Amino acid sequence: MFKTEDSVSGKREVTMEMQWINNSNLVRLYDDWGFENDLYQWNNKLSSTAQRPACPKDTDTKFWANASLKGGTAVFIFNEGLSSAKNKAISPYLDRNHLSDTCNQGTIGIGIGEPKKIPNYGGGEAGQKINQRAFVRLSLPKGNASWSHISSASSFLPNNCPKGVHQDCMGLHEEPGNTWSEKNMGGDTDMLLLNKKRGWKTPAYFSWDEFASKRPQGIGRG
Repeated sequence: MFKTEDSVSGKREVTMEMQWINNSNLVRLYDDWGFENDLYQWNNKLSSTAQRPACPKDTDTKFWANASLKGGTAVFIFNEGLSSAKNKAISPYLDRNHLSDTCNQGTIGIGIGEPKKIPNYGGGEAGQKINQRAFVRLSLPKGNASWSHISSASSFLPNNCPKGVHQDCMGLHEEPGNTWSEKNMGGDTDMLLLNKKRGWKTPAYFSWDEFASKRPQGIGRG
């Protein structure tokens, strides 16, 4: 689930909720694999071929949320809440590394360096077994745009980082003997959550349900 709100205490607020259900269980995840969840902002007036860091200096300001994410904060809650020591071991982070992103893309991303360390939740809803869940609330500096087009995707990626460092060294390469297996994990590493072609804009509130006939499914704001 993603929810974006225009102004919460003068900031752009993004809420993400993730669940691993039924056959999708992080306990079976390989060692040295991490997870990232991204909400992509798009400004079609900017270059789709030039890449950071070669973009104009003010590029990050030309989105709904400032794409630099400087001054942004992230609060992570796993399952129904874990101790600070367990949270630290899971290695969550706000992903500020946007090198190689095109100028027209302003990524709002979070990562989990050690998702395998999220313990079993043991709950369930609507007949579905919930193995793990994560809730993230981001408070981000405003950009100069009143809205941005958005898309979204998540991915599992190799964690090539030394202990305690999780951002710039994620997803560099697969370690020998530790390659991804679709059979063991029940699917590919990447999942498209919201297609750019749908033309959605902030603010938005939507969920992705693997059992839905059409996805993502919009949710009324109430």
